[in-house]
Amino acid sequence: DPLFSESVLRRRSGKAVFDRGVAYAADDAVDLVSVRPDEVRGRVHGSEVYLVQVRPPGDWAACTCPAFEREGYCKHCVAVALRANRAPAAEIDAVGAAEAELRAHLVGLGAEALADRLLRLAEGDDDLRRDLHMEASLARGSDAEILATLRRALEDAIRVDGRVDYRGAKTYRAGVEPVLDSLAALADGPRAALALT
Repeated sequence: DPLFSESVLRRRSGKAVFDRGVAYAADDAVDLVSVRPDEVRGRVHGSEVYLVQVRPPGDWAACTCPAFEREGYCKHCVAVALRANRAPAAEIDAVGAAEAELRAHLVGLGAEALADRLLRLAEGDDDLRRDLHMEASLARGSDAEILATLRRALEDAIRVDGRVDYRGAKTYRAGVEPVLDSLAALADGPRAALALT
């Protein structure tokens, strides 16, 4: 059975977007990165390379393209879902094997090497650096330190000058979501009362 329902994809995307997604899937513009029963990730080569996630049966998706921000579903989401549906079992197995090989390589590097690599990445990515600092604080801080860190992060994330226009919504969301994710993680752990506070 296919992972994705074409009727769900059509309903979510609309006829015109669905048809463009069909064309992308047929054009070999899609690279499958990860195929799991609960989520497929892919890269779609268009005017740029877009990163896509789609969850079966196709109701939920995410894409890094501007059209996704405007419309909530795009041809790239359709293309990845259809590509996954039509991929032969040997290709799905190869994607899984490549992912397992990469994971084994990274695990084999050891914690020190991974930490060094992650810190180098964070030097050029302010969002990643902020997220890592917050995770460290939540993992090792006292209750008072955790509350102070989360309050400061939430205040920084939701502060706006005037209003957030349509073009700024993606950036605004990208700042707020990690803080909310941290709160959700805290709520699921032994210090859940701090999240409520």
